[in-house]
Amino acid sequence: MTDDLLTCDRAGRLLVEADTYTDEALVRRVCEVLRTGDPVHLVEHPDFPPLWALTRNADIRQIELGNREFVQGPYPFLETLEAMRRNEASLYPTAALLVRMDGAEHRAMRGVTAAWFTPRNLAKLDARLGELAGQAVDRMASLGEQCDFAAEVALPFPFRVILSILGLPESDYAFILKLSQQIVAPLADEFGVGGGDRMQAIVAFFDYFAEVVKDRRAHPRDDLATVIATAELPEGRTYGLGEMIGYFVILAVAGHDTTSSSIASGLLALIEHADQRARLQADATLMGTAVEEIIRWATPVKHFTRTCAVPYRLGEHEFATGDRVFLSYPAANFDPEAVADPYTFDVGRSPNNHLGFGVGAHFCLGAHLARKEIGAFVGQLLPRLRGIELNGSPAWIRGLSVGGVKHLPIRYQLD
Repeated sequence: MTDDLLTCDRAGRLLVEADTYTDEALVRRVCEVLRTGDPVHLVEHPDFPPLWALTRNADIRQIELGNREFVQGPYPFLETLEAMRRNEASLYPTAALLVRMDGAEHRAMRGVTAAWFTPRNLAKLDARLGELAGQAVDRMASLGEQCDFAAEVALPFPFRVILSILGLPESDYAFILKLSQQIVAPLADEFGVGGGDRMQAIVAFFDYFAEVVKDRRAHPRDDLATVIATAELPEGRTYGLGEMIGYFVILAVAGHDTTSSSIASGLLALIEHADQRARLQADATLMGTAVEEIIRWATPVKHFTRTCAVPYRLGEHEFATGDRVFLSYPAANFDPEAVADPYTFDVGRSPNNHLGFGVGAHFCLGAHLARKEIGAFVGQLLPRLRGIELNGSPAWIRGLSVGGVKHLPIRYQLD
């Protein structure tokens, strides 16, 4: 596609098409065209309801901080008109997801695990994270000197972390992973696990974690599953099974694929920028800034949508009640007005004004855990890594909501 064909209207349509996200260069070009040409752009696409695409970092921050003026609503991610009709007609059970909540309801539900996810509490996991990260690098070594890093290493590592902190048996790993991929339709398509069985997978997931809740209430343990199963909401409000299952969905589905995508994309960046890899190998004190740069570079969550609850002015634009906005995080994280020289991968970048975890009331609950996981893995890998290169072409997930590298064939030498 040549630049003269990429009008803002065409770029707006591409921004909301999943196929676009299989081409990293195209994503960046689409975001650049909109950010410079029409940063508050009306997207009219036959598959979706009309919505306004926002591509400037500052504008997206403003909307996210205005959580009373712009609400999450039932569709925090963009859904096709057909999918919305199917969802509304479905008789299958639905989980009450934190990502769909606003106001007091959101604060109460977030409070169930907020203390558990604080940096101070997560510090207790450092030894276990180091152990699991070391095992992931051992897995690389056991595969010889080549592997598909994204599928064989980056995908299972964060999932093992989630199962560990939930207190679930590793023997259930394959079962829960398959259900998770079936529930997230794009992952079902990408990994060939039967996307057509999504509703059945949701029911199986619901049944599995209903048993977990029952067990933890009868036999409490020192794990996150017990925290969720035994929590009490303020003001005597009933904590329903659907809300508990919603927590498990967020953790088991969203809590691992974003981190695995960041780890895979981060390793690709370290391969393609050998100078930065050498810099980080030589100076482990850069790990904190390196992790932030990996998250910015990967931007695993591609968007959220919000709905305008009251008339609202953003710069020169007036939003009306009911208007929907599409918050593009790849656009925000490569906005030169917020990030100097954004197309340079810099493990020492500071400050780093990325929006990989969002901002405001809906700031990612698992942000600190994700940072620790990425840092633990890279921290275990680099001291043992003697050489690494691509062994084929990377491939990206066809994902409009959550995406990243799905195949990363590499050759390497480990101590």
